[in-house]
Amino acid sequence: MSYTIEARRNAKLVRSRLMGLSRPREAAPMIIVSQPQIEEPLPKVEQEEQCISKVLLAPTFRRIMAVVAKHQGIEPTDLMRRTRVPKIVNARHLLIILSLRLNPNRTISSIGRKLKQDHTTIMNARDKTLKNMVENASLVRSIAELERILLYGDNH
Repeated sequence: MSYTIEARRNAKLVRSRLMGLSRPREAAPMIIVSQPQIEEPLPKVEQEEQCISKVLLAPTFRRIMAVVAKHQGIEPTDLMRRTRVPKIVNARHLLIILSLRLNPNRTISSIGRKLKQDHTTIMNARDKTLKNMVENASLVRSIAELERILLYGDNH
């Protein structure tokens, strides 16, 4: 096996770092750094684009807001209003549940900031909607339909 000079330097550097030394020493244990052998040719750009397009990305908060508003027959800005109109409140609850389900990294506090509400209000809405899902099959169907639209588009 032939190693490049750079690979040898890197091996000495790794060896010295493992031993906690500031500069390389000959007595340190030997670590072999080899170059990986590529068996298959790299994929073409078209294949990479197809792979990337198949990756499932979590929908943005704005996209969820737009889809929920369209589904409920209201404007997306209505979801931001501080109102207790049942149609808007139910749509807001759908928005909260879908935001939490479709993006597990999204926090209750971040949803509260986007809706200009306290995080405890968001927690209450989440809990109330989950309770209603147990009792109301049509709510479960609505959430499933909205998830399908958000994840796969309108065509499916």
